[in-house]
Amino acid sequence: MGPGMVWIQLAPAGQGVTIALVTWFDQMRPGGLQGVMLNTDDLDADHALLRGRGLAIGEIHQEPWGRYAQFSDPDGNGWILREPPR
Repeated sequence: MGPGMVWIQLAPAGQGVTIALVTWFDQMRPGGLQGVMLNTDDLDADHALLRGRGLAIGEIHQEPWGRYAQFSDPDGNGWILREPPR
């Protein structure tokens, strides 16, 4: 990318959608992303896996729009892991 430029591209396993985190967009300051939602078919399993790997992920909550847990990455970006209602 060039000196001082970093590009990190995230892709959940088996998915075609990716999220790019870069260092050169002024609008994308560390911690500037909040409420990015990642859907899962099995919140309990993914929550346990991530917690087991050391992620400080919050407790699972139930809402009409699904079950979810929140976490932050090392830059302070806020993420939501969500299981849609069945």
